[in-house]
Amino acid sequence: NLSAWLGECSDAAVLEVDDTGDWRFVHDKLREQLLADLSPEMAKQLHRIVAEALEATYADAPEYTLRLVRHWGLAEDYVKEAHYSMRAGEQSLALSFASDALTYFRRAAQHARGDEQQARILVSIGQAYLLLGDYAQALEALGSGLELARKIDDRRRIADSLSWLGQISVNKGDYPPAEAEA
Repeated sequence: NLSAWLGECSDAAVLEVDDTGDWRFVHDKLREQLLADLSPEMAKQLHRIVAEALEATYADAPEYTLRLVRHWGLAEDYVKEAHYSMRAGEQSLALSFASDALTYFRRAAQHARGDEQQARILVSIGQAYLLLGDYAQALEALGSGLELARKIDDRRRIADSLSWLGQISVNKGDYPPAEAEA
């Protein structure tokens, strides 16, 4: 009985209910020791269970994206980790947190499957570098993304790459190349 078990943990000052109504450990040391005592395989299984529950309930909720990245990664499901890493990067980029976005895009790139996903990641990396003002890195990523997008005829990524490459040229005051990219 879960309710009885939670009551016993509360009475023993192991767990408590926080302000939002969620259960949590009273002390981080208790949680840390419990996690340290788990076998690697059990920890992996528990992370998978948590990731599946979060995904079933909050797959489209931006506030749970980072948790999904973490739990899928620790569950060693790298395809799902890459999916949510890409989403975390896009969310970070939308908030102008370009450095954070780069971290997540690079994480997604480690486990990217297929040219379409790789092109999407490269264009996103280029966009993040552009936001940071690192035009050399942006040009490199966008150029690679454009090349790959052309190879697979991904018109969305081709258009995005050309748009961002044109923006770099405009920002640098290099108008003839900007006109050529348009």
